[in-house]
Amino acid sequence: MASTNAKRLGALAVTAALLAVAGCGGSDDETSGATDWANSVCSAAADWSDSVSAAATSLQGGNLSEDSLESAVDDVKEATETLADDLRDA
Repeated sequence: MASTNAKRLGALAVTAALLAVAGCGGSDDETSGATDWANSVCSAAADWSDSVSAAATSLQGGNLSEDSLESAVDDVKEATETLADDLRDA
């Protein structure tokens, strides 16, 4: 079961990274407001992705225990709550 959760965290991290990369950037003809909004969303997604990746990494290398898994899940939950707040504020 712990291995499945670790795999889910890893898959979530990869998905987040792909979404952040795919959704960021733009052309020079965008309006400043749209650019600011996109930068805000991309920054929030990148921060979330980094946090989820760090949580997944913390479970690698033989550091898999109930406590480490709970800690990683808590970290992802907190990162997701922060992402939701950041997206609401964008």
